[in-house]
Order: sequence, then C-alpha cells, then structure tokens
Amino acid sequence: MRKIYLIFGLIFGLQTIASAQLTCGDTFVDSGGSTAAYNNGEQDTTVICPGNTGDAVSLVFSLFATENNFDTLFIFDGNSTSGNLIAALEGLVDPVTYTATNMTGCLTAVFSSDGSVIDTGWVASITCATNTTTCYTPGTIISNNVTDLTAQVSWTAGGSETQWIVEYGVAGFPLGTGMQIQTSNNPLTLTNLSEVTDYDFYVRSYCGVGDSSFQSLAKHFTTEMTPLAPFICGNQFTDPAGANGVYTNGIQDTIVICPTNTGDAVSLVFTLFDTESGFDNLQIFDGNSTNGNLIADLEGQITPGTITASSASGCLTTVFHTDGSLVFEGWVANITCSANTTTCFTPLNVTIDTLTDMSAEISWTSDGTETQWIVEYDSTGFTLGTGTQVLTSSNPFTISDLAELTTYDFYVSAYCGAGDTSNVSSVTTFTTAMTPLAPFICGNLFTDAGGVNGNYSAFTNDTIVLCPGVPGDLLSLVFTAFEVETGYDTMFIYDGNTVAGNLLVTTDELSPGTVTATNATGCLTVVFQSDNIVQFAGWSALIDCEVPVVCDAPTSLTTAAVGPYSATLNWTSTGVVPAFAIEYGPIGFTQGTGTVVGSTTTSVTISGLTQNTPYNFYVTAICTIQDSATSTVGSFSTLSTASINELQINTMSINPNPSNGKFVITNKSEVSISSELFDAQGRKLNLNLSNLDSNKELIVDLSSFENGVYFIKTASSLGNKTYSLVKN
Repeated sequence: MRKIYLIFGLIFGLQTIASAQLTCGDTFVDSGGSTAAYNNGEQDTTVICPGNTGDAVSLVFSLFATENNFDTLFIFDGNSTSGNLIAALEGLVDPVTYTATNMTGCLTAVFSSDGSVIDTGWVASITCATNTTTCYTPGTIISNNVTDLTAQVSWTAGGSETQWIVEYGVAGFPLGTGMQIQTSNNPLTLTNLSEVTDYDFYVRSYCGVGDSSFQSLAKHFTTEMTPLAPFICGNQFTDPAGANGVYTNGIQDTIVICPTNTGDAVSLVFTLFDTESGFDNLQIFDGNSTNGNLIADLEGQITPGTITASSASGCLTTVFHTDGSLVFEGWVANITCSANTTTCFTPLNVTIDTLTDMSAEISWTSDGTETQWIVEYDSTGFTLGTGTQVLTSSNPFTISDLAELTTYDFYVSAYCGAGDTSNVSSVTTFTTAMTPLAPFICGNLFTDAGGVNGNYSAFTNDTIVLCPGVPGDLLSLVFTAFEVETGYDTMFIYDGNTVAGNLLVTTDELSPGTVTATNATGCLTVVFQSDNIVQFAGWSALIDCEVPVVCDAPTSLTTAAVGPYSATLNWTSTGVVPAFAIEYGPIGFTQGTGTVVGSTTTSVTISGLTQNTPYNFYVTAICTIQDSATSTVGSFSTLSTASINELQINTMSINPNPSNGKFVITNKSEVSISSELFDAQGRKLNLNLSNLDSNKELIVDLSSFENGVYFIKTASSLGNKTYSLVKN
C-alpha cells in the first residue's frame, strides 16, 4: 500500500526537493554519489534535459541497487512528472538504457526512500543524441463528466499532432482488444457505456500512416448508476441500485407511491425479489404514510405477486431496510394504476392511549367517512374471528374487564353497513399493568414489585422502608413465600429505618422466616437487587406490628444448701418469663466460657462442683427468641469435705455471718493462720489482715464496701481453706 501511495502522489505532481540541473555528459547518481549509500527519507526530483534543441537525453545505467519494494526511482518521459511513466526501478536491476521520446528530449527522475534500509543507489551516464522520435506520446491524461452511459476524456498533445487514437474497454482489458477511436476531438466523449462499470482507456498520438506514438499510461474511470425513473404509474419501482444493480448496506429508505389521478389506486406487480433473508426487508403500508396498515413484509427470495392499495388515498408507502453485511439484487416491480374499488377503508394510526391493570383505551384515525367500527380483541396470538368483537361508534374506545399482567392483541375494522366492512388493521399488542400494590403497612402484605401473581423485574435495585403505625411498636415480616434466582438476585434486611442499621438477613435462596425489628424506631429496611437474566415469583410476607415484650434481668441472686460438690442457686424475676439460662464457672470466669444449665423456675440445683472453690454465676431471663436480659454476677463457695462444725471447732469461726459489715473471726486452732480477702469477682481487697495467732480474734470491717459475697482464703499448717462472708 505504501508503494502505491507514493506512485499515485508523484504522478499527480507532488512537489519535491529538486536536485541540481544535469545535462549531457554528466553522471546521474544518488545522493550518496558513486561510492556511498543514499539517505533515508529522501524525496528528490531531477529534470535532465539536452543542451541542444532537437536532441534527446538517454540514461545509461551501469549500477542500480535499492531496498526492494520501498526505495524507488521513477522515470517520466518529459520535463515534468506529467509525462509518461516509462520506468519504476527498485531492488537489484540489470544495466539498461532509457531514452526520452518526447518533444523536449528531457527525462524527469523522482527518487523516494523510506525510513529504514538503504543501499548503494545507482550510477547512470547521461548521453545526448538527435531525437529520432517523430510522433510524441500525449501527456496529462484525464477523465471527467462521467455519467451512467458516457465519459469525457482529454489530454495534452505530445507535439504538434492533431489526431489521436483512443482505446478503451472494461478495466484490465489487453491492449489491442479494446474499442479504438481515431479522433481530432480533444476532449472526446465516450458513449454507449454500461452503468456502474469500471473502464480503462489509453491515448496515443496519430501522426500519419505508420507513424504513431507510444501509448499513454492507462487511465481509469467508473460510470454512474442510471438515475431511477420517477415512481409513478407506468414506470418501474426498484431498489435503490436499479433494475440491474445490487443494493448497498445500511439503507433506510421510505418511498410513497401515489396514483396520478384522484380515485385511482396503485398496484405493485413484482417480477423479481431477492434480499438477504432475515436481515434486509421491504415493508409495504396501505396509505400515504407508515400510519397505514402493514400489508406486506418481504424478505429473501420470494414472489410477492401483486400488492394493491385499498386506502382512500390509493397510495402505497414502502420502507426498505438493510443491515451491514450481505447485499443482493433487490427487486423490480411494475407500477400500475386503476380505479379504486374499495368502498370501506381500513382505519389508520391505531394506538393505545391509556393502559391500566384491567383496561386499555385505544384510538385510531378514520380513512373515510365511516362512523362505526368493529374492535376485536383477545389474548395474544388468537385467531381472527375467534376473539371478542364489539361494534362501537366511540373513538377512542375502552376495552375493559381484562386480567392484570396479561398480553392482548386487538384489531380495528371500519363498519360501513351490512356486508360492507374494511380490512382489519394491523395487529396491535399490549400488556396490562399489575394491579397496584396495597400500601406496605401493618396488616397488609409485603411483596416484590410483581405482586402476588407476577415476577419481579430485571435490573431491580429497590430500597423499601417498613415502619409500624404506632410509635413504640415493633414491625415483623412473616414470610410465607420466597423464590429468587440463587446466586444473582438477593434480599438484604436491615434493623432500622435506613441501611445504616444492623444487617439482619442476607438471602438469595432460603426464606427469611420471621424477621422482627429490635431498634427504637421499630422499622425494617429491605433492599432487593436483581440482574437481567432470570426473574422468579419473588416473595410474599405478612406485615405484623406488636407492642414489644419488656424483659427484665433477674435480681436478688442467693445460694442455699451449698456443699462440697453442689449448690442451690435462687433469684427473683418480674413478669412472665418462660425460661432462664444459668451460666456458672470458677470465680472471675469470662461470660460465654462457663457451664450453662436451664430452668423454667427461679431456682436451680447444680452439681459436679469442686470442693472448697469459689464460683461466680449469672442468670439470664429469656422472654422471646429476640429478647432476653442477664443479671449481675452472683457468687458462692463450695465447702471442704469436713463439716462446718469441724471447721469452726478445729480452725476458725466467723460471727455474725451474714452481717451488716463487721465480722469477728476467731482462730480456734492451735496454729497461726494467714489470710487474704477477695470480692465476688476474684479481686484482692487492700485490707491489712495480720496473721491470726492461736485462740485470737480479728475484726474485719466491710461497712464501706458494697453488699455482696466476699471470700477469705486462709493458709496454715493444717491446710488451705476458703470461707465466705455475706454483707447485707
């Protein structure tokens, strides 16, 4: 492509950098001289003329080497690039001689190099001798004023000749086989050509019998398409390429064909039809616009036969559409006109004005003077004659008692009297809307946008906020149906009146069951997102609103019957609490890591404990699945295996216990005892308890501390023991 572009540019006089003037006896070399290579990116023009009038220049090449296909030397016969191109040299060329045959005796050389590989170039001797040419080749060959059947060609005389021989034929014809014209006319008009056809032509000078010039370069032109005749009665109606051509891609043509005389009707009598089936189609409407009835939709290789207008105007309107791929011959049809025999005309411009869930208001335009019409309708695809028919004088007309989300077809025909009705209009299709959803309030249903009976839509991204009608109530969604596209269509439910609330549910498969708000507003926010592939029935949920259940934490935690391995735990509860969860563990344990037991009363006995060990416990009231409350910590300490009497006699006694804050501790043993005091959470209290000697007393004052259970851990030669102190 690059090589062709350079030649084209040079032939049409592209201006270049001219080299120094050369003449007879000089040497013509490339820019690098006889020993070096030329340069990249050259565009040099050199005109070489003889020193004496009547001589002719010859270039005698002894060397030629350039980059093949990219670096080229063009030689024109004359003193400019308008002369005949007699050589285009590139690559390695054997030595050859080129001699001027034009009246000036000059040669014009143009050298073009690209931006990559270079070579040694060329060396040529310039010789001059008497110009023996007597008949010179014409120059500047052009064609213009090309029509469908003619073309004007012209040229510049090579010398003083007054006659020329023009040879032409279909592009690519061999010289000597074309049509030849000897003429003294310049310019010359070629006639009797074929439309949309490529031609080549050559011109040579004629200077007498046996004396003619070389042929000019081949020149090319293409004839136009013959203009289509007006689409009127008696003419032909064809595709845009005419009767003999192939139509083009990307056509969108609308043509109205009307009779010449009022009262006549147009007929299209097809003799050929050939378009790309499924893609290039010709639609024909009955009337003078596309508002008329569609009476034909043609494509492929078919025989449409005759199509006649039955509208009041007598016209037919055609619309031709082509895509961007294959093209074919199109069509040919004769346009005939005769008296319009139709007396009752098909309604035009049938439209749907208003559409609801149970009705559709339709209207149309009368094509005649009729005042009554027949409307026939039923579910889409019904057979004409089997639907519901209504004779009406109303326009617009309301079709009622329809079903929601249902697709219907309807037709309209004019009624002009008994036995005189028009053709039916083109089918018109509509789908009724969904019955409007009830408001999403307490007691109603919450559904997807398709309602109880319909599917949700593609590309849904809906956010719905559901709130109770009474402040303080909590809203619940009780799902009874749930069906969405798994993996693609998803519901999110947030606890609150915005998506900033806690995310309670994310589901694209399982029904959420019952979801209840737990926030102060009592609201739930639902977000539903769907893609564009598959849509399902969606969901249905009852909107339930109730006063929230208040769940109070258990209080007054106490213990009874504490032994070495078991204890009875008691507490107080308010309201109706169906169940309690009791969690216990060694003193200071973290909630959630302890042992949990259940109870339906306010007391429970636990066993399997470790002797002489302090414990904490918590009681949780479980009012509902979502509502519970947990007590503060309770404490107790299991006994050692020795009885309490033995402990008091052999070691220590604590009196009073419980007390209001002051405890008297007596060491009844014969050894010294050390002790430390801890609260119920296992934290050591900063009370200075000195060692308690044998048969001595110690007063512990907890008056400034909170009520609760405290523990004294003792150590002596008799062993380690723990005692509990209860401050009321």
